[in-house]
Amino acid sequence: MVHQERSTVYYSIVCFIISIGGLLLGISANVSGASLYFGDYFGLREGSFAQGLSVSMTILATFIGNFFAGNISNRIGRRKSLMLAAILFSFCTLGSALSQTYTFFLISRFIGGLGIGISLLVVPMYIAEIAPSAKRGILVSFNQLNIGLGYLVAYASNSLINGLFEDPEQKWRWMLGIGFLFPVIYLVGLLFVPESPVWLSNRSHVQSTGKGELSYRTQWQKLFSKRMRLILFIGFSIAFYQMACGINAVLFYAPKVFEAAGFSSENSFLQANLIGICMVVMTLVSMALIDRLGRRPLLIIGSCLMMLSLLTVSVAFYLSASPLLILAGLLGTVIGFSISLGPITWALLSEVFPYEVKGLAISLAGVFNGIMSFIVTTLFPVEAEKLGMGTTFLIYTLVMVACLISVVTWYPETKGRTLEKLEKELIKN
Repeated sequence: MVHQERSTVYYSIVCFIISIGGLLLGISANVSGASLYFGDYFGLREGSFAQGLSVSMTILATFIGNFFAGNISNRIGRRKSLMLAAILFSFCTLGSALSQTYTFFLISRFIGGLGIGISLLVVPMYIAEIAPSAKRGILVSFNQLNIGLGYLVAYASNSLINGLFEDPEQKWRWMLGIGFLFPVIYLVGLLFVPESPVWLSNRSHVQSTGKGELSYRTQWQKLFSKRMRLILFIGFSIAFYQMACGINAVLFYAPKVFEAAGFSSENSFLQANLIGICMVVMTLVSMALIDRLGRRPLLIIGSCLMMLSLLTVSVAFYLSASPLLILAGLLGTVIGFSISLGPITWALLSEVFPYEVKGLAISLAGVFNGIMSFIVTTLFPVEAEKLGMGTTFLIYTLVMVACLISVVTWYPETKGRTLEKLEKELIKN
């Protein structure tokens, strides 16, 4: 019993260190506050594509990092892949903070996005391979917890820096530069965690038998075979819904949305902190329930809450209702996301794909997820300007209607099942 408790504590510590990679995505949201100030420095017009690109360039690179993540992690291992991700993101934070030109700013953000793309897919895959099946849900959810903590740190540091400096240039440079601390901490932490036992076992098998991994052509054929149709639908649909629901519009443009709702600039930064707090608290709630209640019930509850909350925001903007109603709707959206699409997307992606095609499959699902993230993040300022906030949030509401139908109709429950058993059941069906 003592050995079992010690083992659980050990796995929890190891998985938490690995999951700090989620902080990289969360910390990148510091651009939400910085974007209010660097636009004037770089001469970006309000509501322009260039303004949206300055925020979404990291997301653009993320899906490129997603595409290569599976291959990189299969070749050099999960741990070294995350070390590479930390190095790339550290360059992003310093480079963007010290940028003198818009071009170098975009290049810095792009390099950081490559690191985020790698960590976003490798972290849940790494944890799923190292965690006991009974605790896999909660341990994989550490990734979403750290994403939420990253957002909270980004919003809180933005608020602090916004109050400390008067010069707009100092504000945005410090908002972006303070993120350098976190990839360095992550890099040091990774020195003390073991490599994935699944990767090591597969590596040993390859060396002992002399047989390499399946060729990409063979993996493509297996992945897109008739028997994989349900698995492909689950993986790619949840990757689509996680971003198409508009969560990045809330997380990366929080101060802008709150200003449009009628809050002052100072209050907009403070309201953004509430979003970060809600994300962290509700992710903790999700972690407590994911291996008890299950993935599917949480997805249904979260989808319903997001649908109603996004509709509330849309109607409130149409009717020019109280800013507090819009705040309540946005917080409801974040709460729903944090107990469902946020953590469960990565849990499902790490669970449903068979090992022999997992690297390729997760990379492709991640690329698809990244493309949707880039589209939503880039087009939000344009949509808000041309269509209005009400119509924009109505579109996100309709996406959640489709998500709820998909979950109720086709998604299975995966809690407590070994990856091997789950693979057989999904292919059989």
